[in-house]
Amino acid sequence: MQFSIDAMQPAFLKSVKNRTEKHGEEHVPALTFKLQFSTSNDILDMFQPGLKSMLYGPALGDEVQAELTGVDPVSTLPRLRCALLGPIPFVKEYAGYVLTIDRGLGGPSNLVVPECTVDHTEFTPKEGGSVDWEVRVRASGLDAEDLGVACSLDRHKASVTLVAPKLGDGDAQMPLAPAAEPAKGKKAKVKTEPTATTVQAAVASVADIFAASKAAEMGAAAVPS
Repeated sequence: MQFSIDAMQPAFLKSVKNRTEKHGEEHVPALTFKLQFSTSNDILDMFQPGLKSMLYGPALGDEVQAELTGVDPVSTLPRLRCALLGPIPFVKEYAGYVLTIDRGLGGPSNLVVPECTVDHTEFTPKEGGSVDWEVRVRASGLDAEDLGVACSLDRHKASVTLVAPKLGDGDAQMPLAPAAEPAKGKKAKVKTEPTATTVQAAVASVADIFAASKAAEMGAAAVPS
């Protein structure tokens, strides 16, 4: 599963750092961007199916907001299940992305950075159905002009796209390296990524805990003082 921002999205360029990378015996110029977004929590399911419903639920009772004509709701699941959640790291690295930054004039003036690596994603869920999130984007091999343009955007707001590489039918999942042979008498450890089924099981567990907590609160309120 991979995320992709295919249409221009407002972002804050929290930092743009100039650095070098060693490619073989050669040091080449490189950049590290930190981008911040504030979007609907629908983005969560682009990273992992079921993540949105794990962190958010439907509005309850008086929390249900009347729909406004011509105004789309922020999210179908606006209620944050746990208001005490802080930033949540998402441990996955993506390669082959293309970062495009609109410098204000669009078209040929846009800064296009190909072959980017995206990692260090962090989500901060917010009540109401929005989520603030941040990613680190690394790239190398830029020319001097593009390096200068990129660094001038440090701490600026801009519209950006961050487009995933196009995958063919046979490229939906990157092949894994062959596992090392386990020592004699020992079983090999199998590492698996969470699937939609396991995420849904976690969602059900969270929902049960939430329901039990609500029931306990109601029981305590019914006991006379």
